[in-house]
Amino acid sequence: MPSTFEHEELDAMPPDGGYGWICVFALFFVNFSTWGAVASFGLYLSYYLDTQRYPDASELEFALVGGFNFAFAMIAASFVTALTHRFGRTWTMPTGIILQTSGYIAAGFTVRIWQLTIIHGALVGLGIGFIYVPSLPILSQWFQARRSLANGLASAGSGFGAILFVWSTKAVIDALGLRWALCITGIITFALSTIGTGLLRDRNKDI
Repeated sequence: MPSTFEHEELDAMPPDGGYGWICVFALFFVNFSTWGAVASFGLYLSYYLDTQRYPDASELEFALVGGFNFAFAMIAASFVTALTHRFGRTWTMPTGIILQTSGYIAAGFTVRIWQLTIIHGALVGLGIGFIYVPSLPILSQWFQARRSLANGLASAGSGFGAILFVWSTKAVIDALGLRWALCITGIITFALSTIGTGLLRDRNKDI
């Protein structure tokens, strides 16, 4: 008859499935709405350059906007990890959703390049860090033998998001203008990240 220790050991083993597949689906949405959305910045950059929306801005200043998306997401990693351990993922990820959504919507109202750099660059990037970093330990709790498959499927959200955001952003800019394109991007990322965050579950409460 299995001992209590053996039962605990079995419970600690990732089930390689079950609710883990829901977590894969959830993380697909998270990656879709974070790194996938970031890929559309090139279209906004093209619009800014073509329309001279920020006439005094240099190429370096425009590059900083896109660079800050990635930089602030990564710079925030240690800070976000500490906050997640202290307050839990259910606090940090919703905070990130609010930051990212606010950044996209507010970016449409900027009139100076420094405003765009702070809002579309730093604020959106910080929001992505708050969403993405706490999600990293999830799949390792649910998968062992199938972990590579699960990670691959979840990461595919970034690629699919990039394709769809790039395609749709250009169409919306042409039809409705820049401000609406940024607002719609914010609304979509809010909806998908909220769904993904709500579906995620931890097996190991110590993580």
